[in-house]
Parts: sequence; C-alpha cells; structure tokens
Amino acid sequence: MDSLLKKLLPVDNGEEVTIPVGIHELSYKEKYKTPRPAALQERGCILITGGGMCNGGPVLEHFKKTLTAKRRTVLLTNGYMATGSLGGAIQAVCQAKHDGIPLPVEPLKIGEEQFNPEDVTLKLIQLQGYYSGHADQSGLMDFIFKVKTSDKSRLDPQPATVFINHGRHAVRTAFKKAIEARASEKLQGDRAIDGVETPDDPMHWYDLDASKWLEPVVETRTDSLLLDLIAEQRKTNNLLTRLLDQRSVADRPQSSSQKPTKRR
Repeated sequence: MDSLLKKLLPVDNGEEVTIPVGIHELSYKEKYKTPRPAALQERGCILITGGGMCNGGPVLEHFKKTLTAKRRTVLLTNGYMATGSLGGAIQAVCQAKHDGIPLPVEPLKIGEEQFNPEDVTLKLIQLQGYYSGHADQSGLMDFIFKVKTSDKSRLDPQPATVFINHGRHAVRTAFKKAIEARASEKLQGDRAIDGVETPDDPMHWYDLDASKWLEPVVETRTDSLLLDLIAEQRKTNNLLTRLLDQRSVADRPQSSSQKPTKRR
C-alpha cells in the first residue's frame, strides 16, 4: 500500500507528471483545462475539483459547462454551504426543483456570466451526512465538555465561555440550547460552562476583559463624513498610482528594433 501511495502521490517538484494506472493514466498538471462541453456530453467524465463553497477556483469553470448540461449529476461533499455563496445558491435551486417549490428569482452569477435558475438541469446529491471535514454536533459537544489530561492531580479546569460564531442564526441558537442543556446536567468529568455567547446583533462587540457585550457606538454625522472622505482619498490614491504607472510605461525608451512611425 505504501509503494502504491508513493506512486500515485509523487513529490511535487513543479513538473507535470503522468502515471499509468492499469489502462488509465493519472496526470498532475500545473495548469488546469476544463473539458470541452461536447466531450462531457459524449462520454461523460468524473471531475474532482476543489472549491470550498464554490466561490472561486477551477470549480467555477466546471459549473459554467455543467449547470445546463444533459449529463447533470454533481456531487457536493461540503459539510456546509453558507447563504450568499455560489454553492449555497446552486444548492437552493436544485433543492427547490427537487421539492417542486418556487425557484429563487436571483440568477446564478459565475464571473461575468449569469444563469437563469429555470435553465439549471443538474441534479445535486449532497454527501453532508457521510463526508465532511467538520465535526457534527456530537463531536463539537465532546470537544467542549471533555477534559483530556494525563495529570490526574490537576485541579478542575476553570469554567469556560463558549462563543458560537459560525453558521446560520437558527443553527447557532439550537446549538446554544444543546450546550446549555448538557451544562445544566453537570455530568461527572464534564467541563463547567460559564456561558454561551452568539453574535445576535452584528453591530455589537464583545469585551473579553469585561466579559460583556458592548453597546454599539452611534455614528454621528461627522463620523459619516470622515468615512466618506477617507473613501474618496483612497480612490484618489489609486488613480494617482495608475497615472504614475502609465507615465513610467510611456517614458520607457523604445528598443532599437522598433522604428518610429511617420505622420503623413
């Protein structure tokens, strides 16, 4: 097995590698090239590509060619697709088609291209329950409550405050209730929980020293004008930088092979 893995996963030295595997070939490329749409329709293929929540990377070019294709099965192995991400939008369209409910009205935007949700033909199969790099609720609960130490004489750890920042508001709220419910049981060996905090208001900040939420600072008219002034100054700086770059290019001496053009 070790020799096979070494063969399939060679040391990356910046060179393209092609490895024979039975009747097939495994190729490592420095630059990717998406298959032609015609090739996808004729023979089909398996595309394995990274992309997180599908907001960037090679997956974007693949989606451009598969969103409205005839061969339409796409496996997403992400454990979480945030609202507002391309992956979340595609997920919502496919789920609506499957459930027979009204489709989202916003087009799917990939770069400069837009796709009407009604034209999407791919079938999306989620593997969230079987493959995910994220822990589920049970794993997170163990991480929070289980105290692992080899020092038996160590005193009980100080009560912890848990901050839940990731995920949708409803999911954060449910997880908070689950933590509070287990903390109230005070099971032997569990870490004591002093509190569970969630960012219910995006304008609030939490003071770790004071252990409390701070009231948002009301923005005055002067503050607003200063922010506008800073934004305009940044635009001016960018324009000046572009102007200087353009002048430096124009001031470069022409090579001897370039002949000056004559005006007629």
